Amino acid sequence: MDQGVENSALIDLFTKKGWFGNSLEQEIEKQIGSEFMETASRPVTATNLLDTARAVEEALSADIYGTVTATVTNPNSYIVRIKIIIEPPANESTGLLLTKNGLNWLFQKFNPASERV
Repeated sequence: MDQGVENSALIDLFTKKGWFGNSLEQEIEKQIGSEFMETASRPVTATNLLDTARAVEEALSADIYGTVTATVTNPNSYIVRIKIIIEPPANESTGLLLTKNGLNWLFQKFNPASERV
């Protein structure tokens, strides 16, 4: 994992809602988990691509992310690409590219925090 906002974003995206560890956190706003994985795993339709973009933006709605923009595309039958631009209030913007290739998720990032140190 990286030192920047990427680590937190990936945890928020790929942790399912209702994660058992949330029982240890009393403050609801600090609990993690989202509908992203469930939404992104649905069959590829135009509606589901839009729903996936909304799920990304909802999962990354905490103040630390600032403005989040998600673009979801389907370049061919079994590939879904999700481009996420995160513009935190105090730092430079960060881009994440998630690719669902069949059953596997691939994660790439442009401008990783480790290269900015």
